[in-house]
Amino acid sequence: MFKRKKIEGFQVKISICKDVLEAIFDECDTNDIDETGGRIVGYYHQSGNKLNIKVCGLIGPGHNARRSPTSFFQDGAYQEAVFRKIEAEHPEIEHLGNWHTHHVNGLDTLSSGDVETYERIVNHEKHNTDFFYALLVVAKGRTFYNRERYLVKHFLLKRGESLVHEIPSAQVKIIKEAAVFIDKAKAIEGVSIKETLTDLISSQPMLDHIRARDKEFISEMYTELKPFLSKQTKSLYWRGNLNLIDNSSVEVFVLESINKRKPSYSITLSASSRHLFQCSQLYLKRIFDSAWKAVYLFERDLNNEIFEKIKK
Repeated sequence: MFKRKKIEGFQVKISICKDVLEAIFDECDTNDIDETGGRIVGYYHQSGNKLNIKVCGLIGPGHNARRSPTSFFQDGAYQEAVFRKIEAEHPEIEHLGNWHTHHVNGLDTLSSGDVETYERIVNHEKHNTDFFYALLVVAKGRTFYNRERYLVKHFLLKRGESLVHEIPSAQVKIIKEAAVFIDKAKAIEGVSIKETLTDLISSQPMLDHIRARDKEFISEMYTELKPFLSKQTKSLYWRGNLNLIDNSSVEVFVLESINKRKPSYSITLSASSRHLFQCSQLYLKRIFDSAWKAVYLFERDLNNEIFEKIKK
């Protein structure tokens, strides 16, 4: 078993937006047999031996997450794409850590597998922070002694250390500030987007029209791209492979944002392919008025970049 102790000589305070915590509990409600989880995003400030962490965003597990009563594997490619979208709108935001559940199996602390994974992350050269925050749901609540929906514990791992620090609940504060981003994705299987979303967009004919047009074009021209619905944010994303002129393929994500009922779209490559194309960095900042246009222009620029390399 891993070593666990209270942090000495290092003051940690954690603030969590109530909306984020409730979204975590909602996910627990829908997964009461298998483990589940997601990524935690927000901000932090460190000065000397004082570390303040503010949790204000949540990225869902993703459609391709794998669950069992004793294990959980996130859809990392989807989560990476969503994080890049959030980062484009909130440049200072950070991936603070992960959350997952053990209330389904009775384990009231992190498993050795959890710790190995988190140690690998926090010590990776591309991990932006010197710490990794882990929120663990350990039991259902609402007992005589505790009125919360679920009981949670908080842990911190630090770069270069082999210890897991448990953060006392007295150093964790729930705040009523609005969350920056909350995501929970559900796949749309076998039905049209228009039919599935009737109850969500009946008062938004423009959004209905844009989504229907995107579905018609993308389904015909890019058969490997599939639509998914984020039930909480009521927005769509498209995910799948683009086949390029050199017979290679790359996985892309088209993310929808809705502001005052007006949608906008951004597109990005999965993390494994992003470094292969210079234009992918430019597209992190580009916004489109439809998903099909984002896909069409991105495919064109990816192919142009391949063509220029072939000419050389």
